[in-house]
Amino acid sequence: MALSDAALVSDLTAFFGAVPASEGGCAAAWAEIMGDYAAGLTPPSSAVAAARAALEGALAGMSGSGAAQAIFASAFASFGATLAAGMVPPGVPPGPFDLSDAVIDPPTSSAATAAASMGATIGAWIRTGITGPPTSVPWT
Repeated sequence: MALSDAALVSDLTAFFGAVPASEGGCAAAWAEIMGDYAAGLTPPSSAVAAARAALEGALAGMSGSGAAQAIFASAFASFGATLAAGMVPPGVPPGPFDLSDAVIDPPTSSAATAAASMGATIGAWIRTGITGPPTSVPWT
């Protein structure tokens, strides 16, 4: 199996087209989207459900003024580390998650544009994770 960028963009398009009204709803939606995406990860991780829960919990406070980017970076780091720990042998988690290039403001861009940009950012980020020894191959 492999990561499905098309499915990720489709899920993100639906999310950006109807963003949940509450912070908890947004966190749950992000966790579901990322959990579904990571389910196709190669090498597989037995910790997808745990990574999903870690991401949802780590997104608390994301709606605070000026806090979203730092909280997203931390939450995605937790998500990646949890996925890596569930690999055999344990993988090396993706590098820092950087939202600076993603267009994620639906009021100023279409849901499809925001989804494509965010999907590309997530896809590039997750592929910085590598398999554990004896090989060192990027996650796919």
